[in-house]
Amino acid sequence: MSINISDRYKCIFIHVPRAAGTSIKEALELSGRGHLPWQYYYLVYPEQWQSYVKFSVVRNPWERALSTYCYAKMAKSYWSDNIKHINPHPDHELLRNKTFDECCEILLNNRNLLKHEAWHPQYVWIMKRENDNYTLMVDYLLRFENLQHDAMQLFEILKIKNIKLPRVNPSDHKHYHQYYNQATKDIVDTIYIEDIRLFNYVF
Repeated sequence: MSINISDRYKCIFIHVPRAAGTSIKEALELSGRGHLPWQYYYLVYPEQWQSYVKFSVVRNPWERALSTYCYAKMAKSYWSDNIKHINPHPDHELLRNKTFDECCEILLNNRNLLKHEAWHPQYVWIMKRENDNYTLMVDYLLRFENLQHDAMQLFEILKIKNIKLPRVNPSDHKHYHQYYNQATKDIVDTIYIEDIRLFNYVF
């Protein structure tokens, strides 16, 4: 089976980490693990790339950074408690006793210590970059913040009926505004400047 390709629905899902991808995968019964960028499908599955609908989901960078932090701190999660995901989260030991402020400092000054790919900017999965020009490489870009609405519209295009998105693999936290101060907000501004600009997000 091809990772995140549905021959039944004739679509390719580019799975950006920490952006509701597991819910999409379960709803559409997509196979495989991992977060493969658009280049993989373009090179390995050129026929499907040309003919199938390509889509992805993006998320507010400030909320996504917080979610990535909270998820890494969880002792039990989809990553660490599911029989198919027997390995501990790669950042759990580093972050389990760290505050969010401390995590942001690591993100800014010691980025190499953070192992999970969810710390990478989202655009690298779905945008083609040539010098300072960026091209979106998917046909439809769903927003985490409006996921049910956006997904239902996409499912209509794909002629998928009677499917609702399950809530899978969440991290437990309050509204992201409550965790930020000016310093941590500015760090995310700096680290994810392309995501903020390209996907038109505001704090």
